[in-house]
Amino acid sequence: MFRESILATAAVVLASACAPAVLAGGAAFDLAGPKLAVTVSRGGVTLPIDEVPSLAEHDVLKVQPDLPSDQSTHFVLVLAFLRGSTNPPPHEWFHACQTWQSPCARTGLTVEVPVGAQQTLVLLAPSTPGDVRTMIDAVTGRPGAFVRAAQILRQAGLERSRLDTYLAALGVMDEGERARLGETTRLLARSLALKVDNACLEDLPEAQVACLMRGQDSLVLNDGHSASLVDNLTSGPSADLALVAANTPALGGGYYGPYVASLLNVGKLVSRMRSVQFQYLPAVADAHDDRLALTLNSPPSFHEPYSVLVAALPSVTTAQPPPMRAVSPEMHYCADRDPLVFAIDGAPLAFSTRYLHDVRLHVEQGGSAQDIAVRADAARGGFVAARVAPAAAGDAGGVLRARLRGKWGFDEFRGPSFDLVTADQAGGWTVASDDGLVAGRDNLVHLKGAGSDCIASITAADPGGATVPVQWTATADDAIEVHLSLQHARPGELKLRMSRLGSAQPLTLDLPIAQDVIRVRSIAFSPGDAAAVVRGTHLEQIRAVQVDHQEFVPGALLHGAEGDELDLTAAEADVRALAPMTARAARVSLRDGRRLDSTAVVETARPGASLLDKTVDHVAHGERLGIRLDGNEVAAADEPVRFALHADARTQFNLDSVVDVASADGQFFAPLTIGHGLVLENSQTLVGSFTPRSLLGPLAFGPLRFRVDNGGVPGEWQDLIRLVRLPELLDIDCGETGAGSVRVSGHDLYLLARFGSGNDAARLAEVPEGFTGSSLSAPAPGAAAVSFVLIDDPAHVHHLEPTACRRAAGGAGNSPPRHQSKSLSRSQPAQESP
Repeated sequence: MFRESILATAAVVLASACAPAVLAGGAAFDLAGPKLAVTVSRGGVTLPIDEVPSLAEHDVLKVQPDLPSDQSTHFVLVLAFLRGSTNPPPHEWFHACQTWQSPCARTGLTVEVPVGAQQTLVLLAPSTPGDVRTMIDAVTGRPGAFVRAAQILRQAGLERSRLDTYLAALGVMDEGERARLGETTRLLARSLALKVDNACLEDLPEAQVACLMRGQDSLVLNDGHSASLVDNLTSGPSADLALVAANTPALGGGYYGPYVASLLNVGKLVSRMRSVQFQYLPAVADAHDDRLALTLNSPPSFHEPYSVLVAALPSVTTAQPPPMRAVSPEMHYCADRDPLVFAIDGAPLAFSTRYLHDVRLHVEQGGSAQDIAVRADAARGGFVAARVAPAAAGDAGGVLRARLRGKWGFDEFRGPSFDLVTADQAGGWTVASDDGLVAGRDNLVHLKGAGSDCIASITAADPGGATVPVQWTATADDAIEVHLSLQHARPGELKLRMSRLGSAQPLTLDLPIAQDVIRVRSIAFSPGDAAAVVRGTHLEQIRAVQVDHQEFVPGALLHGAEGDELDLTAAEADVRALAPMTARAARVSLRDGRRLDSTAVVETARPGASLLDKTVDHVAHGERLGIRLDGNEVAAADEPVRFALHADARTQFNLDSVVDVASADGQFFAPLTIGHGLVLENSQTLVGSFTPRSLLGPLAFGPLRFRVDNGGVPGEWQDLIRLVRLPELLDIDCGETGAGSVRVSGHDLYLLARFGSGNDAARLAEVPEGFTGSSLSAPAPGAAAVSFVLIDDPAHVHHLEPTACRRAAGGAGNSPPRHQSKSLSRSQPAQESP
């Protein structure tokens, strides 16, 4: 893991510089160590250590051990200042005290930061003879190792603060807040400069947080500001190595920062220095108020070699405030919003530490000013303030200018500025000129105005007063996108209401809803045809099309994936001859009275073909249906259909030829192509085959048509076959010959239009529309055959042969067992009632 690798490097650095033993550098830093109380004073002002990002020369540093009262091991505390990897510090820069004796136990060490110091280290070691001298010799003998350790430990502490803030924010989310987990993690990642695994948001809700917490240390990305708070290598060959190592492919081209990459090679820069008395353990310092809690990755040793805990304090350098910037500098924030969140970026340490403290929003208007307390909230992505008081908000006369101010350590901090408006200034909203509402579909409307941040909610009502679903997003200070679902709305006026924060009076917009828009892409004729084809969308609104002086009326309408296709037929029989490749003016009349001007194009001659033969492979449907159809004019959904076409004199079939199959109403449509349902016998003959259920789906029924399409030019539609749905007959009782009644039992009996005995459809009992019962009975006067008329084939009677009937008890004839499949044969056309 990334942070642990940094800390492991620190352990290796200290071990290679000062001890023969190799430490457990790969272990996690999760062992609680001792605590220190640390404050810093400058110019008469004293701050706790968690508010001090950097030290300065002449600062007064007070370090006091915070050990338990029953501490059995006596520790020696050494405060050391360093001045570079090639410049050993003088002995007077080391300050030691015995923590178990006064005055150290009572007041600790109070030291002034010397001139020329760059880093500050705290060393804690068990009291042994020569302890202080040994530690001083180790630091002065190899100062570069301790300079590097100070940098690593300082950087690790800053990264740990960012990660801890992220984990704490996720940990406090309850179940009700999981719905906005994606937005929260996005804001946390922006605020803290983290790399969040967005794939976790696709997990189950209960697993998302655990996933987002996985691989914690790889979440922390390089932050240039926190890097600047610790010294990089000062000069010499080591600085060159840092730049080279940072750009190696193995280290990600400096993705995590050059100072991190150089740490991985620090062990090569120093030679091993042996000591039989001490080994040095790195400790990460976590600051809370004036307390530094040290965390270790290896248990300390209290016998030779004794363990020396090494922790880093802030570097001695010029104060560098964070490069904080407004996420949307052009945005006007609403002064009436509570809470008011000012989105900022570029300052992870402002969210994860208390280096930026006493922050306030300084609001100015005219000659008056007001300071409003704010707080950093990484989960909200900025600084949060309560609603601006009316005295600061002022009236609607102008925009307020506000700026973040505070303290960065001891220094004044001035952050980005923000513009504030009141709810009364949020107005003037209008609809973009090219936006219009259309009934029967979802609509996107762009609103233009001012003060989008002051819009609290947007609602809408259709012309009938019903609530319309609304989703809206403020895309800019003066722009809002509104998504309206008008699937069930009718044309008229839509009321759009915009509620404003701090105002009881909503803004109202009246938006006209138009009839669904019709688009005519093309009108095409072919020479010699009395028909035309219109292509476009929402063509059901067409009442008639006039080309020259000839009027065409709508026929079948097909709905395809690329739009609608409407057949037009001539209102009169004498269609004038049209020359190929010419254009004619066309006028489209709509059902609502509107008229559209278009152009009709005369295309090349349409392909023509005649039906040579067709065959239906009727199958015994078995126990479930108990019906068998005969003949080649009707087919069930799972019965294969084969047909052959012969091209006319103006048509030749080729490998690009297509045969379209569709229901008469155009609701079901599918093409057959060469190799996929079609076989090219020769240039004049095509053989096709299909199973209706596979080609058109299980819901298709009724007359099926076909047409030939050659090179994108479709021919005329022609009748092919009638597709019927069959009931599920489980039992048929014909009754006694010449008397009694007939009865059928099963499912989906509503698919029968008539039922009874005989060949005359008019004498058969009519089955009620939508019949849901499981059995039907009808009188059987004289005839013994059971007859049916299917609702999908109302022109013909189907009947059951008498020898296949199951007789009633005591009747004559064959008696097949119940549920045996019965054979229905095709008979004659249904006769009209006399």
